[in-house]
Amino acid sequence: LQLTAIVYREKGKKEQAFSYLNDALKLAQDIDSKADISEIYKQFYLTYEKEGEIEKAFYYYKKFEQYKDSVFN
Repeated sequence: LQLTAIVYREKGKKEQAFSYLNDALKLAQDIDSKADISEIYKQFYLTYEKEGEIEKAFYYYKKFEQYKDSVFN
């Protein structure tokens, strides 16, 4: 799902990208996969950044960093 979201992001289809990222996040949360959650938050951050939505991008960047730190500690 993440890879599909990336493809949609790169094609400029943000709604589809966010849909796939939301689905991926739900699945990752269901199985409590912190590594996947971290990566999905990173993709949210990159997608919002590409769209110029800096506040949302920064929010997801902080979430990404939080989960990344919990994976490696």
